[in-house]
Amino acid sequence: MKLENAPVVYLVGAGPGDPRLLTLRAAEVLSQADAVVYDHLVDPRILAHAPSGAELIDVGKRPGQSSHQARINELLVTLARRFHHVVRLKGGDPFVFGRGGEEAARLAEEGIAYEVVPGVSSAIAVPAYAGIPVTHRGTSQGFIVMTGHQEQGGTPGYPWEVLASSGLTLIVLMGVAHRGAIAESLLGAGMPPGTPVAAITWGTTARQHDVRATLGDLAEMNVESPAVIVIGEAAALDFKGTPPTTLAGTRIVVAGVEGPADPLSTALAALGAEVLTPGPAVGISPGLPGVEGLGSALERIGDYEWCVFTSPETVDAVIASLADVRNLAGRKLAALGNATVQRLAELHLLPDAAGDWSGAWEFEADFPSGAGRLLLAQSDGADLALADGMRAKGWEVDAIVAATSTGGKLAEADLVLFTSPASVENFLETHGRAALPRHRGSANPETSTAMELNSIAVDFEAGAPGIKEVVVACERWRAAVSGGTPCAATR
Repeated sequence: MKLENAPVVYLVGAGPGDPRLLTLRAAEVLSQADAVVYDHLVDPRILAHAPSGAELIDVGKRPGQSSHQARINELLVTLARRFHHVVRLKGGDPFVFGRGGEEAARLAEEGIAYEVVPGVSSAIAVPAYAGIPVTHRGTSQGFIVMTGHQEQGGTPGYPWEVLASSGLTLIVLMGVAHRGAIAESLLGAGMPPGTPVAAITWGTTARQHDVRATLGDLAEMNVESPAVIVIGEAAALDFKGTPPTTLAGTRIVVAGVEGPADPLSTALAALGAEVLTPGPAVGISPGLPGVEGLGSALERIGDYEWCVFTSPETVDAVIASLADVRNLAGRKLAALGNATVQRLAELHLLPDAAGDWSGAWEFEADFPSGAGRLLLAQSDGADLALADGMRAKGWEVDAIVAATSTGGKLAEADLVLFTSPASVENFLETHGRAALPRHRGSANPETSTAMELNSIAVDFEAGAPGIKEVVVACERWRAAVSGGTPCAATR
């Protein structure tokens, strides 16, 4: 039961990857969120449903870092006492290996109201995108969803003989690392080595890649995470259909559009493109030791002796989040890298410690030892060892991820598509010239002029205004690049 003014935590399924598979209810509760606690693989376009002022908290796993479930449970309790609407956003469905039940139980212990918003599970959706029905008359009368690892490590102790002889479709989530052991267990239990197997990586996204083989070859299959592995006769079926794929596998940064489902991005995605919509740096808190939100840290800014900025984006995120920039008075500032120093200077802030160190270890070596409290503001994907190095020098460190780009690694995309003169200026101001992908397209002559004034080469320009014309221009560019033909601008 939910009281009118009581806080509510929503346990929401984000779906299997494609942001268009988000449910209407999930989009609705996200649009009302005060804080969003999300898994690292959640598409940024899904996060864009949240209000601009919402606190976004990344608790997903990265290499060398993990957020323990107990810590996430306590974070939800803490946030529910600060905010009215809290969204816990999980990949797939919160109750399918999402530990949503554990979070619900903890909230119930504290008397905190919660609502479960189911999501489209990757266990079914990912095979479907690969053309594999998990049930099919005459082939499979049912399916079993299983995890490929257990918390203590190793392969779960399933009744392999029962699974091997069931005739059901076996769907393995989180099983890439243990696929060899899984195959060995099933083969040892009598499942024929010729049993069809499919492994689908990055399912439902533009990066989806399917590999078909047999159980005997599963251990040697070239598969990377995240992947769904399907074992059984159904894995030999292929009912993909014939969707248009003229932009399949193409990563396009669309600059200058608003919202997660603008018509241009939707039209490009419908042709198979992976669309990135870059936005300003946003406040993020990580799963680093001592989960800490940007807003929470800045509420006690006066407790810190040092504020350490590791990128220009962290400067912007912290300054934008301060209630009053004068609250920095009395804090010593440190900047890692010349670009960070320059961004502080543009804001009329001079760091007390600065340098163009080539790595975090050099920064640690030069930074003074101390016994006070230090705020370490990092960007998403930064060196996570830096916080431990500062602690080793005696500092009490609150390490937060203060900034991330909603478009991910923009420079690694295939194309940036500018849609207006303002989109050119905003992109350069927010992300810098280094974030420009190799190819650059323009939606209209005015945008092309703005690109040229900023020394950005125009690979192509849409021949006429309108979404259809821009999409066609992108298709022609993609065809020319794929064919090895230089793609000149159409002016």
